[in-house]
Amino acid sequence: MARLYLCLLGPPEVVWGGRPIALSAQRGRAILFRLAAEPDRRHARQDLAELLWPRASPSRRRNNLSVALTRLKAEMPLWPLGGDRDSLWWRDDARAETDAARFLRRLGPGRGAAGRPSSLASALDLWRGPFLEGLELAVPELEDWILALRRRWHREALRVAAELCREAALAGQWPRVRDAAGRALRIEPDDETFLRWAMRAHAALGEPRLALGRFAEAERRLRTELGLAPEPATVAVYRAIAAGEGASAHPRARGAQPASPLGLPRATGRERAREALLGWLAGCDAPFGPVRAVLVEGEAGIGKTHLLETILREIEAAGGPEPGAPIVLRARCHEEADDVAYGPLREALRPLVARIDPADPPIPAPALFELARLFPE
Repeated sequence: MARLYLCLLGPPEVVWGGRPIALSAQRGRAILFRLAAEPDRRHARQDLAELLWPRASPSRRRNNLSVALTRLKAEMPLWPLGGDRDSLWWRDDARAETDAARFLRRLGPGRGAAGRPSSLASALDLWRGPFLEGLELAVPELEDWILALRRRWHREALRVAAELCREAALAGQWPRVRDAAGRALRIEPDDETFLRWAMRAHAALGEPRLALGRFAEAERRLRTELGLAPEPATVAVYRAIAAGEGASAHPRARGAQPASPLGLPRATGRERAREALLGWLAGCDAPFGPVRAVLVEGEAGIGKTHLLETILREIEAAGGPEPGAPIVLRARCHEEADDVAYGPLREALRPLVARIDPADPPIPAPALFELARLFPE
């Protein structure tokens, strides 16, 4: 059965049965794309007519809208719009779909964390360029709407790319990190967050020259075009890779146990437990539901602490200093210190409390009150 598919994320296109079709009516195309981009909203006919023909009289607007819809319908192999006397809307039809709706659906719930990188990557694959790229209409209000949606989808694509980099790094899928970072840098060339991800991925894959080359190219562009130096976090990643961390420990370089990026040691002999813990801590569905706590038990001296410390260092290195990266807190329960209320919680939170900056946004009063109870000083 043939399907109608509208491409909104990039140059606009209408596809029927796998083949693009041409629509000659400019205003009709504008109506179609406007309704398809906002499928959960009913649009008043009066508002659409006023938007597209702002200088016409009310009666002329209504007539123009009717003519535009009639011409559009004559060119469409399937009519995807619903309507009544007052409104028009995109119809929820199994035979009509947009790439924007498919993008959001691929990010939806129902997938465990083990498959999360694949879901994110399949969504990002739908990005062909800015929202309705190249569509020009001599209607200022409609142009403003396109620019607003273009900014929103731009942010969403970068958000998905950032999440994909983090999730794939935690899963050890460094080719996917490299590809996602490269896609993001084509969307936003000066975003050093993705430059760092790309450099880490190249280092983890035994490609330090490519990592250093990316840095050199970015540094040259920043200095010549913007008069800026790379961010300190980017320089730190560069120096670590230049010093051989990550690349020299890669299995192809010396046949060693696979290392995490930037040379972090792996838990030798505990790979199975390590992979399970990394997947569960990333939010994977465990046999009895989403994991919120993990208990690692065993006899003394078998390497439980080393295993956990190795995993925590990997998580910290994968996230780096990026916004939204995981925050690792450490605390121990000391049997002899049972007279200190909430002692482990105080120990875990103390490093975060020490980093509170007066320049940061103010802490809400209820949260500040609770912190004061734990830290009277």
